[in-house]
Amino acid sequence: MTTVLHVLSRYRSALGDFEKGQELHLDEDSAALLLRDSPGSFEIKGNKPDLSAISTETETGIVAPDRRARRGKVR
Repeated sequence: MTTVLHVLSRYRSALGDFEKGQELHLDEDSAALLLRDSPGSFEIKGNKPDLSAISTETETGIVAPDRRARRGKVR
């Protein structure tokens, strides 16, 4: 199945080099990888990704799953 991502801001990494406004047609795994790597740079076309269970640790810049996604368990 193909997932269509809309590029919201310029993105550059080993995964690719994309400019704002591009539309990407990717397989589900590749789209999920880009959304995890830089959730602010992409959105699923026609839908907004559900980020309600993701929190950002602002001091380190690390994005970690919210405890609700782990049923409140300590890692």
